[in-house]
Amino acid sequence: MRRLSLRGPGSLPPFFALAAGVRDGRPCRIGARLIGSPRGMARATGIPLSLAAAQILDGSVRAAGVHPPDAALDPERYFAELAVHCDPPRAGRDEVVTVDRTP
Repeated sequence: MRRLSLRGPGSLPPFFALAAGVRDGRPCRIGARLIGSPRGMARATGIPLSLAAAQILDGSVRAAGVHPPDAALDPERYFAELAVHCDPPRAGRDEVVTVDRTP
């Protein structure tokens, strides 16, 4: 019953990121959302983790210390590799994540 009484996210996608700021002196917004992912909790958490770990282990990540994933990982490689594990499998990065920018 409690869940029914709480206000939900409306039309927001389940997995997304949004940033707003100023670029070249003008307001700018950028949003990204997943449009494909592995099915099931174990696969949806384990596969992304293993893809990130592979980049660390093969030496692709060279920055020492603590960093957010987008500052350390190669996003093109990450999403291209994730595409193969989506259900159904996707052809590449553009079928896994979509990015919208203004202006």
